[in-house]
Amino acid sequence: MTEMTDIESDDLGCFIEPESLEMALEFSKRYTRLLLNRKSVNADIKELKKEFNEQGLPTNVVVKAFSLLRNEKKEDHRSEIEGFKEYIQKNNELLNLIKELDSKES
Repeated sequence: MTEMTDIESDDLGCFIEPESLEMALEFSKRYTRLLLNRKSVNADIKELKKEFNEQGLPTNVVVKAFSLLRNEKKEDHRSEIEGFKEYIQKNNELLNLIKELDSKES
């Protein structure tokens, strides 16, 4: 048995299925590992910027240019998207289906 299944439900102050406890523990471990990886990647990015800043490259400007380029690429189809949106929002059946979908997701 693992640590979590050895805990009595009374110890938790509520009843939780042992399987849920196990899943919560597994999720928490994997989530923490991903957060640790993200910290490592952020540290690598910081070091990369520092390296190139020391060589005279204005990395903040390059990163802003990179971000603008990414955003522009996302907007390539903006007018088409707006056109389709304007057309389909005029359909009452679709709007009702969207309302139904939204109500079931809440």
